[in-house]
Amino acid sequence: MGERRSVTGLRQVGHLVTRFFTSLATSGPDPDHERWFVGLLESGERELYESMTAADRGHAVIGARFVADHADDDGIGDRDLTTVAVAAGLHDVGKTVAALGTFGRVAATLATAIAGRRRVSSWATDHDARAPSGRIGRMGRMSWGDRIGRYADHSDLGATMLRSAGSEDLVVAWAAEHHLDRSDWTIDPDLGSLLWRADRAHRAHRASPAHGEGPRL
Repeated sequence: MGERRSVTGLRQVGHLVTRFFTSLATSGPDPDHERWFVGLLESGERELYESMTAADRGHAVIGARFVADHADDDGIGDRDLTTVAVAAGLHDVGKTVAALGTFGRVAATLATAIAGRRRVSSWATDHDARAPSGRIGRMGRMSWGDRIGRYADHSDLGATMLRSAGSEDLVVAWAAEHHLDRSDWTIDPDLGSLLWRADRAHRAHRASPAHGEGPRL
């Protein structure tokens, strides 16, 4: 169990290092692509999306576009495409209730990699997911332990928020499971593989001199 946790933790650290440098260079999503993505969302999902940071919104839109661009290759039908794109875009929405900036997120991810998600999430005295805008109101009075604990628990918090917003089962499940090993996924493995790759699509997006004509949805 310890070895498995260490391997998973190292993978998360590597993923975060890339996201860290991306977030420093990201001012937000492309306006046209963002309008496309927002058009896929239900009203409750739209409110959650708008509570995300500019960097997280940029990451969300890139992931959703990746799904749209690769749906044919992965055999995703038109009926499922919108749901899968929304799942790709909103899986990190639970991070909003942690109210952490980039450097705080680095600290939280390193703590989780070293101590384990369960232990670090226990640092939060309140796992209330009812306040999606983590940077206002009472959230500003949270201790660092609360913030880091919430960040460690962002998968479950995000799933709770999306369920309350009326999201599809796949959207809720991917928010809860996107940091789990593939063997622990409850979603279809092919969908999970596409979503996993979409979560890392910002690497190719930043490396490409042109980002194409936009998704086909």
